[in-house]
Amino acid sequence: MIQFRTWAGGLGVAAATMVAACVGPTASPTEGSPPPEPPRAASVPAPVVEPTPVQAPVVEPVGPAPVSVSIDAIGVTSALVELGLDADGRMEVPAAPDLAGWYAPGARPGAGGPTVIVGHVDSVTGPAVFARLSDCDRATSSGSVSPPAARRTTESST
Repeated sequence: MIQFRTWAGGLGVAAATMVAACVGPTASPTEGSPPPEPPRAASVPAPVVEPTPVQAPVVEPVGPAPVSVSIDAIGVTSALVELGLDADGRMEVPAAPDLAGWYAPGARPGAGGPTVIVGHVDSVTGPAVFARLSDCDRATSSGSVSPPAARRTTESST
């Protein structure tokens, strides 16, 4: 039996040695060689396209310009001054606190789209034309034709 164990033990060592010899080192066969280079993109430059300036079409205003605004619920009646943009690109506001203004580049009443009417809420001397605007939900503006357009107030800024 002792011989058998010796022979079996020797056989185990021989088998382990053969497996190690067959497997070889654990490193990959490409170790030590540089990695393959990624494929190169074509070196043709992209064409330069110059944008062609496009002139915005001139749209003629539809409908009459508003000339006044009245809000019976808060006792407001005011002529409307025509407003545009100032030098900084911001919407102008009426110079006098008791006047309302109409943003002329915007839509006219009845033409579709929002018609923008602006005015002050207060001033250094006290309440201004739209001081009580938050107390109502309808205003009426009139142009050079009838009937006047009734609009719902949807937003106010203080």
